[in-house]
Amino acid sequence: MKYRYGILSILGLVMTISPVSGVAQQSNQKVQRELQAQQQLLRRQHQQLQARTAQLRQQQQREHQRLRAIEAQLRQAQRQLRKAQRDLELLSRQRVLLLQTAQKSPQKQENRQRQQTQSKQQARPKQPAQQRPPQPKQQAQPKQPPPQRQPQAKTPQQKPPAQQQARPSTKPQLPQPYRPAPLPAGDTVVASVNGEPIRASELIQSTYDWFAATAIEELILERIVEQEARKQGVSVADSEVEARYKQQLQNAEAQVPPGMSLDDFLKRNQFPPSRLFARIRTQMLAEKLVERQVNLDDFVEYSQIVIRIQGNTPEQQEENAPAAEAKAREAYEKIQQGLDFTEAVKEYSEDPFSKDRGGKMNWQNKNFIVPDLREKLDALQPGQISEPFRSMSGWMIIRKERTGSQASPEEQQELREQAVRIQIGDYVRQLQSRAKIENKIVKPFNPDQAAPPQGAPRPPAARPTPR
Repeated sequence: MKYRYGILSILGLVMTISPVSGVAQQSNQKVQRELQAQQQLLRRQHQQLQARTAQLRQQQQREHQRLRAIEAQLRQAQRQLRKAQRDLELLSRQRVLLLQTAQKSPQKQENRQRQQTQSKQQARPKQPAQQRPPQPKQQAQPKQPPPQRQPQAKTPQQKPPAQQQARPSTKPQLPQPYRPAPLPAGDTVVASVNGEPIRASELIQSTYDWFAATAIEELILERIVEQEARKQGVSVADSEVEARYKQQLQNAEAQVPPGMSLDDFLKRNQFPPSRLFARIRTQMLAEKLVERQVNLDDFVEYSQIVIRIQGNTPEQQEENAPAAEAKAREAYEKIQQGLDFTEAVKEYSEDPFSKDRGGKMNWQNKNFIVPDLREKLDALQPGQISEPFRSMSGWMIIRKERTGSQASPEEQQELREQAVRIQIGDYVRQLQSRAKIENKIVKPFNPDQAAPPQGAPRPPAARPTPR
């Protein structure tokens, strides 16, 4: 009996536990189903992310290809512009030659007429009385005012050569079409308002008072560049200046408002032909002076392999830096074992802008390259490959391709023009700092003394807005 009651109690316990275990199994199965559903959802999201990243990569590649196409179009346009400029220069030179020949032709005709008259006079030597009447006519011709006034106006230029060398600041004379118009007499009426005249004396006085401060600084700058050009033996032909002058006129024609002439448009913008021609001449002299100092080896062409360091924060980047370094060293070892650099770029580089062209970067000015990269480039010879190093872009491997002196003639010309555009501002400022300038109209501007002195006049207050 004792054992029978024990067996019954065990059976009862089993019967009470079995429903509980069934419920637990059902709950476990439900949890497993939920986990499987979540896993499937995560897989789908992961697949969507992969598809999205693939789409983004394709978009980046398309944008990169579009940028490359735009760069190629820009290069072609620049070549066409240079060719057009050369053609314009040739046309201007031909025009100058034609003008010179046209000017020489009437002189030749006059010489022929003189020779004919002389031969006729020599053929009739027995008529001395008939040769005397033309003499007063020949004496009356040189009584014109220009031959008599020229010696007085040109007395400073007729000094001995030693005195002329003591005055090297003489401004070069502009060609006739671009010389400023002579000043009118003071009583000349230049405008009238309701019958009341405005005379040239008022205009000259107002112009001097209003614009002398800016005009004198421009004249000083022109004189500084001209003196340095004479010192170094640099000159610019009038035909070259005229070619660029015409190009500037073409650019200005597109901005002329309807109903206004180009001449009036230039004058209203304070750029008459005399000023525009003089400024272009000064610009071209400065460009030739700067071109003498250009060092083509300041430009370098190189190829790169860039391994990005993943992470959005500095902590994450420091954590992921060893993985990027390991990848860069693996690429370097394969290159040392014989893998071509362009193939290594395709396999390892993560820079989308240079990866498709074998990692090659266009010509770069070393003065505008980050210091760590510039130091590595200076330590390499053309064709050498650097060891992996860390930079702002990540871990990099670079191969120095060429320097500017190894470029083609067309590329060297482009590099010179680019260097001139970069250096011309600093060069002119250096000339100004070395020159001894005495400006009696305004004092030179000094940024260190920019604070206005006490008692300086204040600008007028703003007018109240009507309510």
